[in-house]
Amino acid sequence: MNERAAQRWPFRWFFLVLVLALIVNAVFMFILPSGGAGSVFSALPEKVGESVYTVSALGEDEIVLATLGNELSVRKGNQILAQATVPAAVFGVVYLPKTQEILVGASDAKVYVYDRRLSLRQEIAVPSGVLGMAALEDGWVAVAHGVGAYGDRFYVSFLNPQRQVVNTYQVGVRINAFGSLNNLGVYGTDEARIGAVDADGNLRWEIMGRRKITSIAGWPENNLVLAGDMVGNLYYVDLEGNLIKEVNLTQFRLYAIRPLSEDMVAVGDDDGGLYLLDNKGQLLLAQPTVNVKDPVATIYLVDKGRAMAVRQSGQAFMIDPETLKKAQLAQTLRPFWIVLDVLAVLALIVTLIRAQEPWKRAANALLGRIYRARAAYLFLLPSFIFIAIWVYVATGMAIFYSTTDYVPGDPIRFVGMDNFVYIFTKDMYFWKGFGNMILLLVTSVIKVLTMPLAVALLVFHLRSPKAQYVWRTVFLLPSVVPGVVLTMMWKMIYDPGTHGFVNAVLRAINLPQYQRAWLGDEKTALWAIIFAGFPWVGAFPFLIYLGGLININTELFDAAAIDGVNWWKRLIYVEWPLIAPQRNLLLFFTYLGAIQSYEGIWIYTQGGPGHATYVPALQLFLNLSQGMKIGYASAIGFVLFLMVLTVTIVNRRLQARSQTAM
Repeated sequence: MNERAAQRWPFRWFFLVLVLALIVNAVFMFILPSGGAGSVFSALPEKVGESVYTVSALGEDEIVLATLGNELSVRKGNQILAQATVPAAVFGVVYLPKTQEILVGASDAKVYVYDRRLSLRQEIAVPSGVLGMAALEDGWVAVAHGVGAYGDRFYVSFLNPQRQVVNTYQVGVRINAFGSLNNLGVYGTDEARIGAVDADGNLRWEIMGRRKITSIAGWPENNLVLAGDMVGNLYYVDLEGNLIKEVNLTQFRLYAIRPLSEDMVAVGDDDGGLYLLDNKGQLLLAQPTVNVKDPVATIYLVDKGRAMAVRQSGQAFMIDPETLKKAQLAQTLRPFWIVLDVLAVLALIVTLIRAQEPWKRAANALLGRIYRARAAYLFLLPSFIFIAIWVYVATGMAIFYSTTDYVPGDPIRFVGMDNFVYIFTKDMYFWKGFGNMILLLVTSVIKVLTMPLAVALLVFHLRSPKAQYVWRTVFLLPSVVPGVVLTMMWKMIYDPGTHGFVNAVLRAINLPQYQRAWLGDEKTALWAIIFAGFPWVGAFPFLIYLGGLININTELFDAAAIDGVNWWKRLIYVEWPLIAPQRNLLLFFTYLGAIQSYEGIWIYTQGGPGHATYVPALQLFLNLSQGMKIGYASAIGFVLFLMVLTVTIVNRRLQARSQTAM
């Protein structure tokens, strides 16, 4: 009964697995409708501004926004209530609720005091250009200021409630990040120092981070200082200067830190990523980004527990921790969802194969052969593993890197097809090198089809076996000399000085007007490289041709001699067609060498003069060795790989057709 049912409906298991997979996906979609972190970090449909430097909340849904263009505005929703232009670059904005004043620090060594409608009330002179500002308790304001990019003239000063500059402490290193904790001004420096200065101008403590500090903030509810560095490390420091916790969140520098409550803090990086952590340094939720390149400029509190993260472009995200539990559940269950989908796909493939009788027989036969030869496969397994790791995984990594802008020491950013678009539309060096590569390929093909074949024919048709042996040895002897030595020898031959053989010959035959720097002239450099190696009788093509000629049935030569065929017709109608496999092999390796080789050009000219001898493989090498642009170099390598792969496939098809025809 079951067999008859199976014959009537062979796809029953396939459809059963498909229905179960659809049900499982529907259940997960019902449980996780928000898509994980998106429920906590929800993007607003409209931007809050352009080129945002910082944003501070004024209350009553109003904010003050400062831009990188020194523009200051008070906004409520999409409505701009007031605007002003700060006379110099803005480096800090502080809002004091008690006096309803907005203090703006600028690079012209002044602090500008505005009211909520941006009417200028006061200008306060500080000793040097402002680098950051932060509000303290009781109306005090801490100001970081300094001169230049280097040196030791960097300070923390304090403005008392009467707006007088008092109590200055010299930090001595450029201050990159500035904030406050209770009555302390806290700073982070170029040299990875994290420190705190009290309102009396005394250093309370200073510790060292790992890398340059890029953001800092106080967490009064927990008496902690939070500092972020340029490689994504977040430091938890207590009031005594003790490092409590260090967390690595990302590869990117941390740009914004904002405590949301006693239990939670929000952090933003310079690629637009957002992170939520608790007061013990445990990562609660992450929303990293892929190649956004839009730093989180600031995070400010909207109301109790909720905050707004604003990127430099003005794109804003509402941070709502109330939905954190649902988002954490989504991130926890999502891997299981992916695993179940992968298993479902595999099950669908298996059931589909079993439903088709020819496929089923073929699969069973294959599994049977593998089982019978299981010992052999077991011994081959280590080789398969090493090949997979060192060949296929490495190739896969190169393909992945081709879609990034990876440079060692910098974060990996996914750029998609940007590298390839740049290669084909903007990279003049690639196309200059591509033209040179085509010329080298054409001339290499001509060389490999002529001189090695001619010499092989001459040696093959020598009647004396002893003479054949002698001349074969003569043409093979140069192969014992390393290729680098031969290249250096030809470089000496082209030397423009008194030791150059070519110029010496021209002088000897009274043609000094034709002397030149053969490798230093853009008109002759590439042709000099092409001519190098004359008479172009390489040991490898010579032996390949000679082996092909030896394998030709001697009866064919006898028949040709009886028919009175001359040497030319014998070459065209007998030898040339019968050495086609050897010829195709040499053409393939010639093509491969023309695309991949750059060593000779590097020794001769390093791609010069100018870019006269540039080739894509050399550009790949230079991007790796000098620019360390692994992403772009991988993209060039992938393009060259596709060129080789295309010719390989075409070559195999042509060989298959020729074998079928025979």
